[in-house]
Amino acid sequence: MDKLAKLPIFLNLASKRAVVVGSGNGALWKVRLLAAAGAEVAVFAPAPSDGMLALAAQASSRITFHRRAWCTADFADVAVALLEPSGDQAEIEQFRRQARSAGALVNVIDTPEACDFQFGTIVNRSPVIIGISTDGASPILGQALRRRIEAILPCEIGSWARAAKRFRAHLAERLPGRIERRAFWERFVDLVLAGRGTEGSIARLEAIVNEIHADLPHKERDAVTSVVVLTVDPADPGELTLSEVRTLQAADMIVHDRAITEPVLELGRREATRVAVLNDAQAARSLSRLASGTSLRIVHLRSRRTCDAIGSASDDRAPIGHLS
Repeated sequence: MDKLAKLPIFLNLASKRAVVVGSGNGALWKVRLLAAAGAEVAVFAPAPSDGMLALAAQASSRITFHRRAWCTADFADVAVALLEPSGDQAEIEQFRRQARSAGALVNVIDTPEACDFQFGTIVNRSPVIIGISTDGASPILGQALRRRIEAILPCEIGSWARAAKRFRAHLAERLPGRIERRAFWERFVDLVLAGRGTEGSIARLEAIVNEIHADLPHKERDAVTSVVVLTVDPADPGELTLSEVRTLQAADMIVHDRAITEPVLELGRREATRVAVLNDAQAARSLSRLASGTSLRIVHLRSRRTCDAIGSASDDRAPIGHLS
């Protein structure tokens, strides 16, 4: 995996304490964000701004306001601590020291070098949440990316995700087989991303299960390994079609020419096993061995440049059959 500037994580702050010091626009937004994530937020501001006073007037029970400076005792049982700095470096260091000694993660607003974590830009379709970070390089770029993502995500995706969360336990009973459950989730994704303006429905999820049950008598019930061959540019992930990316993301195993680069492989399913091979002959031997007694979806990634060099041609998306 290529180097990450920051590790993207999602914190569970439900019913956990958060301390915010300051009352400017940056602090105001962070207070709203932390409260929305379920944190119990304590705000310390000796001279609160008009915006913070307005928030105090309409605040939920998750937010408490203190018209005073913070003290060491305020960090008891705190999960995260945020400071809106006044420009005093000594204040920042003292705040970080006290918060960290209490075990809290620290964020100093607009001061990346003093932060244990950063918020980034957020696309909120909760429980579907997308975080975007440019590591402080260009917040405007992060905002532009958010607008692009907002434009293509169906508004109802959150309600479908909530319905799926409620349905998971029932799904395990109705579709105990891994392959059938995978088929369910693929149809679920197709339904959600179709963006037809319908809210998430348990009844519609049940209908997908019934459709899969209806298909079962017409398919082999025994374990089958399928192999799809994709011939791609080894270095340019932008050349892959949407169909090819979806095929990669459904793979249990990716057998690939050594010429295929990491940016292309990164488009595959994270959990997929990778097997590097030198040529088609070695790939065929590997596929035959890997398929023995298994039930897998295998994608063989071939380098288009290598194929061109040897005068070979293939149907990029054609399945080459089933291995048993």
